[in-house]
Amino acid sequence: MKWKFSLNRLEELLEIQGQIFEESLDLLKPDGRIAYTTCSILQEENLNQVVKFCQRYGMKIENDNVFQTLPKSRQMDGFFSVTLIKK
Repeated sequence: MKWKFSLNRLEELLEIQGQIFEESLDLLKPDGRIAYTTCSILQEENLNQVVKFCQRYGMKIENDNVFQTLPKSRQMDGFFSVTLIKK
């Protein structure tokens, strides 16, 4: 994928991620949790998206716990995950 990367493609992915997240909220119970996970190391797809979701939908990161790996870190690929709950 790194050979196919472009800023236009990143913008498309951010939009798709936002749509998936928004549609998932309809399935969330009032006291439910939602996991936001990517196999990306890009700030735009990870923490920036989470901040936007928190502001837009009244969410917060559960226990301020963010999981992130970088390539070769712990012999894993780049990965990001948080659990969000309603404030």
